[in-house]
Amino acid sequence: MSGLLWSAQLRKIPGKRLKLPATAALSNDPEQNDKGGRQNDIGLSADLLKMTSANLNVGGILSKPDKNTLIFKWNGIDVGTEKAVFDLWVKISLAPNDKFVRFRAGFNNRSTEYTVFYLTAPVIQGIYPENGELKEDRLAIPCFTGRLCLNPIENGILGKKERFQQNRSGHSMQFDAYYNRQNGLYLGCFDGEQNVKRYRYKTDKETGLTWAMVHVPDNMKKVPQIWETPYDTVIRCFQGDWYDAARIYRQWALKQQWSAEGPLLTRKSTPKWFKEIDEWFLWGVQKNRSLMYTPELLKAMKGLNLGIFATYWGKGSYFHNRTPDRFPLPPSTVEYIKLAKQHRFRIVAYIQGICWDIETESFKQEAGFEHAVKNFYGQSLVWDFSKKKKNPNITAIAYPGKVWTRVLGDTVEKMARVAKFDAAYLDSDNHGGTYLNFNPLYNKNSGGGNEYIKANQKMVRELRKRAREYNPEFCFVAESFWEGNIGVLDGILACNNWHRYLKKGEAEAIPLAQAVYHDYTILFSTWLGKRDVENDDSISFIAKFGQALVWGFKPGYNQPANLLTFKNHGTALSTSLKRYHAYAAAKKFLVYGEMLREPKIINKLPEVDFRYWRAWSKTWFNVTYPAVLRSMWKAVDGSLGIVLYNITKEPQHVKIQLTTKELANVSNVKIKSIYPKTLVATAAIQSGYVVVSCSVPARSPVVIQINR
Repeated sequence: MSGLLWSAQLRKIPGKRLKLPATAALSNDPEQNDKGGRQNDIGLSADLLKMTSANLNVGGILSKPDKNTLIFKWNGIDVGTEKAVFDLWVKISLAPNDKFVRFRAGFNNRSTEYTVFYLTAPVIQGIYPENGELKEDRLAIPCFTGRLCLNPIENGILGKKERFQQNRSGHSMQFDAYYNRQNGLYLGCFDGEQNVKRYRYKTDKETGLTWAMVHVPDNMKKVPQIWETPYDTVIRCFQGDWYDAARIYRQWALKQQWSAEGPLLTRKSTPKWFKEIDEWFLWGVQKNRSLMYTPELLKAMKGLNLGIFATYWGKGSYFHNRTPDRFPLPPSTVEYIKLAKQHRFRIVAYIQGICWDIETESFKQEAGFEHAVKNFYGQSLVWDFSKKKKNPNITAIAYPGKVWTRVLGDTVEKMARVAKFDAAYLDSDNHGGTYLNFNPLYNKNSGGGNEYIKANQKMVRELRKRAREYNPEFCFVAESFWEGNIGVLDGILACNNWHRYLKKGEAEAIPLAQAVYHDYTILFSTWLGKRDVENDDSISFIAKFGQALVWGFKPGYNQPANLLTFKNHGTALSTSLKRYHAYAAAKKFLVYGEMLREPKIINKLPEVDFRYWRAWSKTWFNVTYPAVLRSMWKAVDGSLGIVLYNITKEPQHVKIQLTTKELANVSNVKIKSIYPKTLVATAAIQSGYVVVSCSVPARSPVVIQINR
């Protein structure tokens, strides 16, 4: 692998020789075990060709068209038995005053049998700490809202020595950051048009970390196939850590189309009620509806703006069953809506954004398989749940074209007009940028590019238009953070962030997405289950909700049973109320604020080891948290906010050091307690720093405002 600059994977163009079923199990990348669905083994090994710059029948040619550019060319490469039919080039640019080394690549494929499926360039090999201290290595990746991989060369990346990651929630932004003791390497791309792409990682104790950008051509079935990357892959050195890398990315990201409407505070397309709601309870139609409205709970929640995340509503009433044909509403759903409206609870209702149940009338009437996403072999992609007892159905992955937009739009319109819901949750919708579509009915080209995601965004805009004809403040959210859809969604359900890979000494959760986008989008919900509440004196429940608060997640996915019936429900209720009221009091920071670097605590505090439960499962991660979680924010009015959360059962005295970097002027600092208002906090100048001190009550949040 030494000296590898690029690689290409070619696949034989399918012909009539293949006799295949009409459908195939969903797999985003057929030859990869990508965890997006079962591996698709139709492509026999004989159908795949792999070539690299280090293993060719021809040598590379170097040219230098100007003093800032190098171009490497490989011409006349053999493809199978076809001689000299493939040319490839890689361009490397480093202009004056540009901190980034920029890469582009392209090819001319004249083969009549094979098409390029992936073009990987550049391949950055041998990333290794100069000091040899692997334990000091860190790799920040935008897995969901952020993961920090500790000692990745020895430990692997989220438990794997090799990863092949799609540009979706598993890689929600377009950069990674490797660093060791403040010396960093920024790795990413600048693609404002949101083309499909992949990221490849490999770790080895001898050769270090390999990072590679995998490009997906949008003309895989064209012969000849000529293509080049339409965006820059970039690398640069930087000083600092993951937060510094996030700020580098933010400078670019806020200039892109998905950020064009501006920050949340002034964003007109999202209504104020949605921005400022205090909790989205998770409570399905089939649950004990009276529990949601017990006098004890209603009294405790008085003064808060509340909503319900409604599942199992309408016909079928089990996730993707009968989707999207959920009307007319059965009596159970009608009663559910009536109770919610009676108690002034807003409702965001679940509906699948991409799954079309093949047993629905709409699917049969519209010949749904004709309007499904198709793979390289022309098969319609399906999720097959037919063998599951609770959910025995099969759904096609609908392409967001005219037909699916109309069919799903009919349901969404009724959600606003008939059911009087306040918002729609489009499940799976944020994964759309991943799919490679080969349905000629919809794609002008075939394979990669951005036609799918642009069609999906157009669809969401049309759904919003239809729903808002009946409710001008109807909102839309989707599953899992991905930056590409910030501009068409009012918020993003980020619950999946809370049960993904975490392991003591290997991976930690970090607010990478918030450091870039917190003041431009709404992330909400924390994924937890009964075991978080009932085990270990509720420490997992408290720590998850505490972390969500300090990271600016809008509350969501709490359940009445957590607060009223489960073991330790008294603890769950009291700590939830503190979190809600702290969030409500600090919205200038936790809704509209810009996330700053985590403040420095200068006194020694204990650490807490505990079992971090994975959603509703019986499995957990062993993790270690500091006794006091913290964050710092800048409000639009220029004031700073420090948010603390003590996860222990004893009060913790905290001293926070602030410098001129945060304050600009340390001599004229005024502080006040936002929550609780009775908190006594002091600020004193010590050795040229401002030290903010307070005692954080047990299992409680604290919010302090600093005026400069």
